[in-house]
Amino acid sequence: MAKHGFLKQIVGNLLLPDSSPFAKLLDFYIESNSLIDLCRLHVRIIKSNFASETFVLVGLIDAYEKCGSLEDSRKLGYVDDDQCSWNSIIYGFAQQDRFNEAFHYFVRKHGKDFVLNEYSFGGALSACSELIDVILDAQIHVLISKTRFFSNIYIGLALVDMYGKCGNASCGQRAFRDMSERNRVSWNNLVTCYEKNGPLSVAL
Repeated sequence: MAKHGFLKQIVGNLLLPDSSPFAKLLDFYIESNSLIDLCRLHVRIIKSNFASETFVLVGLIDAYEKCGSLEDSRKLGYVDDDQCSWNSIIYGFAQQDRFNEAFHYFVRKHGKDFVLNEYSFGGALSACSELIDVILDAQIHVLISKTRFFSNIYIGLALVDMYGKCGNASCGQRAFRDMSERNRVSWNNLVTCYEKNGPLSVAL
């Protein structure tokens, strides 16, 4: 009862210093699978100063999906149909280790003919690095190779890291060679890639 009283007090208080209480409540409603309470919380969030925060938006999308309301989740995904919002959602899911969702939204963004930029690719590569799917790796690398970002050092670093985690050192080296410039970090990434996957003689 005490916990429910605390939750009611927090939900009813719109003068919060930050959005962290909302994040805790979202986790609680996911665990209790309470869609009605989640909807009530969503109304409170809309009335607060944190409705536009990416972290809160991603949390709501995740909560609605886990509580079985995919329609509400999809609606939230289209709240702000612009470049920045899509990138924020992709990165938000990746940062919360929701890698399948991050890549899902990247594919949706690409399907809506948005221009993909370094932030779009950065979020997608972050997800691919953890999904460890050689087909996805190859597909996104081909997509990047058709853009002006194929020689971007930061995209190159992400590609080398992705291939290192997925066990493909030769493709990691190809991404390394495509970089327009190389620094100590990029060399270290390539060495680490070969240390993980061999041959060690190349790493040395």
